[in-house]
Amino acid sequence: METHQLIKFEDVCLHHNLDNGFIAQIKEFEIIDFIVKDNILFIAITDMPVIERVIRLHYDLNINMEGIEVIQQMRNRIEHLQKTVQQLQNQLAIHQ
Repeated sequence: METHQLIKFEDVCLHHNLDNGFIAQIKEFEIIDFIVKDNILFIAITDMPVIERVIRLHYDLNINMEGIEVIQQMRNRIEHLQKTVQQLQNQLAIHQ
């Protein structure tokens, strides 16, 4: 099983001064995966860029959670397509 470095979500909230409504929306829309240990919410340290992006989109650009969810899905799809293109290019290079 893979182990992840975790960070308390409460610490993230305090650092970024996030309100409870915003936190509830992140949970509701399942923007990131939460890990619960001893009734404490944690996130993987690798999810920090996602959280920071969501904070900027919401607070700086005034995008609602529905819009953020769509943006996140599109980003995931683009990343998947980029990986597929890279794999295909690698296969093509082998066969040339």
